[in-house]
Amino acid sequence: MRRALPICTAIAMALYVAPALAKEAIATPYELVRTLQRVQDRIALGSTQAHHAQRKLLQYIAGRFSSVDPVAWREPRNVRALAIFLLSGGDPKVGRRIYAGGIAEESDRELIKATLAYAEGRKAAATKLLSVIEPKSLPASLGGHVALVKSSLYHKTSPKKSMAYLDVARLLMPGTLIEEAALRRGVVAAGDDGNLERFERLAAQYLNRFSSSVYSADFDAKFSLYLVKLSFLEVAARQSRFESMVVALEPVRLRRLYLSLARNAVVAGQTSHATFAASRASSMSPPKSLALERARAYEAMAIVTQDPDAAMNRLKRVDLAKLAEADRQIIGAAIAVSETLTRMPSIDEPEMVHSPHGSSETIPAEMPAEGVAARAEKLIEVVDDILMGKMQ
Repeated sequence: MRRALPICTAIAMALYVAPALAKEAIATPYELVRTLQRVQDRIALGSTQAHHAQRKLLQYIAGRFSSVDPVAWREPRNVRALAIFLLSGGDPKVGRRIYAGGIAEESDRELIKATLAYAEGRKAAATKLLSVIEPKSLPASLGGHVALVKSSLYHKTSPKKSMAYLDVARLLMPGTLIEEAALRRGVVAAGDDGNLERFERLAAQYLNRFSSSVYSADFDAKFSLYLVKLSFLEVAARQSRFESMVVALEPVRLRRLYLSLARNAVVAGQTSHATFAASRASSMSPPKSLALERARAYEAMAIVTQDPDAAMNRLKRVDLAKLAEADRQIIGAAIAVSETLTRMPSIDEPEMVHSPHGSSETIPAEMPAEGVAARAEKLIEVVDDILMGKMQ
């Protein structure tokens, strides 16, 4: 792992760059990019200050690169710094000017050509050019970036190859923002692949190593989505391991995770998961809070087709004024479903009508094709549409 520059120094460079001082302290491209990477690593550890500073630092570096003596780009470590800059979101116009100005070594020219294609959004060209560049053959500080990028390029066309490059990125740059991103994306890749063991292992590593990351909210949203998609909590042992994984999270974040899990479970029709997560969120929510109202709403919606009367009673006790418009629409649709289901005749005891011949006998009433059941089904579809369209 790189020796950390004091964060106050790195962020001061990003936010309060004094050109004269900066020119004296950090003059070469590779030193500038090394500072950038140290700031990025602080982002992985949860520094929002570093996160805000990153864009300013990238802009500053772009300006410094533009004024560097062209001779500097004949030095391989400066060329590698340019590649890292481009793969980190740096201005590709700067890289294009440097490339046009001449880079001595052919291998270095190919590297910059490939990273430029990626930075400029030319995916097909980037995939082709990077295909011949092996991340492990590069210095780790660059190889990790290349591996992460190659993983994203192969995500749809070759998922197995994509996951393999995520492993390479983690191997080359442990403890950095690159590892954080590789773990976060790895959880999604394992979920898409249906690999429960890998999904659980990577999620546990992320929560253990990067729980405070600035991007943890993104992880939580995807994590909860795939917990439902994979029916992960259906097995009691896995549910227990899940609770062990998240127990150390700070209360506000844990409540948010349970609410997200409850919402996704409702969308998927996983009643037991929705009830479990909503109950956990409810127990952690302050009285009269928005979180409590949301948790109660999800608990009620989870049972709307099983116990419409109970769902109706719970939904009507939810304080709609505290909820967002999307939640209010969902509750309105759920109430409509529960009202319709409440009026439906029992399947075991069909509704009876008097014989048209005036006898005391009764006969089963016919239910038209567009009857109560069909209307209820349509209303349930409305709830699904609103959940999927408004809440994801």
